[in-house]
Amino acid sequence: DPSHEVIYIRDDATADMWSVAANPVRVRGAAYEVRHGKGYSVFTHTAHGIDVESTTCVPSQDTVKLTRVTLRNRSDRPRSLTLTAYVEWALAPNGAIAAPYIVTSVDGKTGALFARNAWRAEFGERVAFVDLGGLQQSASGNRSTFLGIGGTIAAPAALRNSGSLDGCTGAAFDPCGALRTHLTLAAGYECDVLFVLGDAESTERAQALVASYRSVDFD
Repeated sequence: DPSHEVIYIRDDATADMWSVAANPVRVRGAAYEVRHGKGYSVFTHTAHGIDVESTTCVPSQDTVKLTRVTLRNRSDRPRSLTLTAYVEWALAPNGAIAAPYIVTSVDGKTGALFARNAWRAEFGERVAFVDLGGLQQSASGNRSTFLGIGGTIAAPAALRNSGSLDGCTGAAFDPCGALRTHLTLAAGYECDVLFVLGDAESTERAQALVASYRSVDFD
């Protein structure tokens, strides 16, 4: 199935680009493993000298989905990496075109990316959000510029370089949620980044959830 939620990795020295999971950007020759436990799934592979582990779960008490990405540098040199998280919002009835109605914004209090569709009577006050544990350094709510002309999620224009995302948010865009951060890993080192996708009944509740999961004990 097409992916509507992707976490991309880009090696800034070589321009190699791939995704945390095998879909949509699979690395030829890499072995992918998926294992499932009670309430979580783990996706692992090694590519371009980087061990990638992605663990996904949904807390029972909150309307959020958590994905912890662990990157380990198996090479003998420092690595400069760009991590980009991307989602296509599902904030309209199935089969409906949501683009004219979804309004995105970067929250001034948390820096998370928010999205609302006030035209939906049953969900009009609710706020969807994405966050990279507060590590995001740039954002975009514009799918057209993220993918580019003729671009696809397997080869988005925004992954051709490691520059900042365009910062386009608001109304009247082809909406998405994209966040980017830059990482430097010394030889043998690893780091964790927590991607949070969620929904709340108000802006204040969304802000509270973002703050709460930035300090959560994921394990």
